[in-house]
Amino acid sequence: MHFIPEGDCNMTKFQEKLIVPNIIPEAPQRALTIQYTTESGIDCGIELNTSETKDQPGIAFEPINSTKLHTLVVFDPDAPNPLDPSLASYRNWVVEDIPGDKFYKGYTVSSFAPPNITPIRSLTESSF
Repeated sequence: MHFIPEGDCNMTKFQEKLIVPNIIPEAPQRALTIQYTTESGIDCGIELNTSETKDQPGIAFEPINSTKLHTLVVFDPDAPNPLDPSLASYRNWVVEDIPGDKFYKGYTVSSFAPPNITPIRSLTESSF
């Protein structure tokens, strides 16, 4: 897996979508590498079809502090659709107590649930 070079991921999207400050207090300092298929990691903002996102992705990241525990939260910021975000912050996946960059050693609080496409919505957003 590769890490997305610093500056290639537009972290201001977290403010534009009101994820900051409504859900988290500040935008992440580093990007994750997310790999849904056998291809290399996906880039920020890329569109994938539902068949590509039905299985739990591989995750890699370069921790700011490798001696601390980390938490991964994947959610849909405007579920079920942007016009009616009544399920905003729908939780797709939560892993906590990740030691350093050893994602596989974290504790799964909420198993991976793939993004949900509805007749009203042909695309869905997942925030990692």
